[in-house]
Amino acid sequence: MNERIIRLAYAGFVATCVVIGFAAVAAFRNISRAEASADWVNHTHATIYALDRVVGSVVAGDGAARLFVLTGRPGELVEARGEFGEMADHLESLTALTRDDAATLAQVRELEALTQRHAESALALAAAREGKDRVALEKLLQTDPGVEVLQEIKRLAARIRAGQFELLDQRDRSAYRQAQTTRWVVGTCVVLDFLLLATLAWLVRDDIAARRRLAATLQEANAVLEARVAERTADLAATNARLKAENHERKWSAQSLEHQLRYNQVIVNATRDLVFVVTKTLAVTRVNPAVMLRTGWTEESILGRPLRDFLPGTEAAEPALRSGRELPDQPARLRLQSGGELTGRFTLLPIRDNDRVVGGVVLVHLDLPPSQS
Repeated sequence: MNERIIRLAYAGFVATCVVIGFAAVAAFRNISRAEASADWVNHTHATIYALDRVVGSVVAGDGAARLFVLTGRPGELVEARGEFGEMADHLESLTALTRDDAATLAQVRELEALTQRHAESALALAAAREGKDRVALEKLLQTDPGVEVLQEIKRLAARIRAGQFELLDQRDRSAYRQAQTTRWVVGTCVVLDFLLLATLAWLVRDDIAARRRLAATLQEANAVLEARVAERTADLAATNARLKAENHERKWSAQSLEHQLRYNQVIVNATRDLVFVVTKTLAVTRVNPAVMLRTGWTEESILGRPLRDFLPGTEAAEPALRSGRELPDQPARLRLQSGGELTGRFTLLPIRDNDRVVGGVVLVHLDLPPSQS
């Protein structure tokens, strides 16, 4: 080929590289924006999920607390406190997720104040019911703005959720515009590449070797691209498999814990000794069936009362429990519902949570005649 054709071929080759480079840069930028958009979308969905969990916990906790006020069942109070505890955790997550958005964070702060005030009001009702203070309970019920506050919480949560969905909609439209722009840029670059290659092919139509080398180069680039696509696909498949395995492991762990708790309950209920679960102030929070069987007391008449009402002479257990000490094999007198008493021995075992004493278990072994043992 003469010098002119060589120069034109070089110029066409350079122009082709520039177009390909421009298309590659545009594609890379779009991929980066898509990844950032995906992260942002995941963050927004996490915010919406935390918001829904806050509202769900408030509603569930309020329902449990009010059900406790109506029925007096201790399980409802425990459920209410647990739901309000989860509410606080989800509020903390929601605050962390929205800390970079001042407007949303202000709404979250307002939601936090409303939910905490509502939780305190519901727990105050439950506390009055638990303490059997009818005067205080009637006063709280008369001034309780529970329904209005709950409706305000739902309205505020709906505004926050609507704002998040509006952001998602805006991001979706922006992503669509970016995709359209990228398609136009890549399409234009493909057309330009085709024209440049056609011009080069026409200029070097007499040079078959050069065209073959060009075809080999294009095939190699295509193979590399396919290999990268296959590698990326394999990575995504491996990640998906790992996430599925982790999900199964979490489910198995939860089932194992549930089974263990059930077995522990069965063991405690099956023991012949009397089991009292008490707080740090020796208030009874739980008993096994042997207690009702031996004493004649009902579970409702035992729960919430001081241990000394049923085991006189256990006052020394409270300082021992506060200091985290065990009291093994202590003399005990068990007061019966009929007015009589049974003698035996009791053992106090502290219950710890992260090296902190939160309560205790009192095991009572009665000195029964052989006919009753």
